[in-house]
Amino acid sequence: SLDFGTYTDNKYISINNTFDSIITGTNFTISAWFKLNSVASNEYKYIFTNESLQFAITNVINVYRRGTSGSYLRPDLTGSTSLNINTWYNVVITKNGNDYTLFLNAQTDGTLNDSRAIANSSQTTSRIGMYYNSSTYGLDGLISNFQIFNTALPATGSNSVETLYNNGSPLTDMSSFTSLLNWYKLDNLTTGIEDSKGTQNGTNSGAI
Repeated sequence: SLDFGTYTDNKYISINNTFDSIITGTNFTISAWFKLNSVASNEYKYIFTNESLQFAITNVINVYRRGTSGSYLRPDLTGSTSLNINTWYNVVITKNGNDYTLFLNAQTDGTLNDSRAIANSSQTTSRIGMYYNSSTYGLDGLISNFQIFNTALPATGSNSVETLYNNGSPLTDMSSFTSLLNWYKLDNLTTGIEDSKGTQNGTNSGAI
């Protein structure tokens, strides 16, 4: 895992923004492990962001989608579980057609049905651990094993959200997941952040 410091430390991973075709498509899955040092209902801490999608934390999980008009689509997808500090969580969002499902530790934490399209981003980079165009709105915690898939993983069964959770231990072998596009283990403390599945390596700005 990498430690992204406090809420205002300006630490993040930047990645060339090649995710829009997935995020604006019919199906996708995004998964990450995180642990928080603080929780506040009025502070937005970001796991992943670009202009199309923001994957955020207050005292619950929040997902914000950008519409074709440039404004956020409402309603948003919001989790129902109050988060604790110093606790590792696996969070997953799936999009299957018009159906969005938010999972926390392999349990359904929120659902949304919305046919409106997510807009393609004009940003040139995506970020892990901070808002896409700000030097604040960081994480105040740690992130591990950030992954993007081009299918909506099922809740249970083979190669599912349940498989990703793995009874609370991140998987070390993802070879059975044929729809996995990008995998950032975030266990490399050098400037280059390796994409262990694809070719979209990232750049580390301060996370340790």
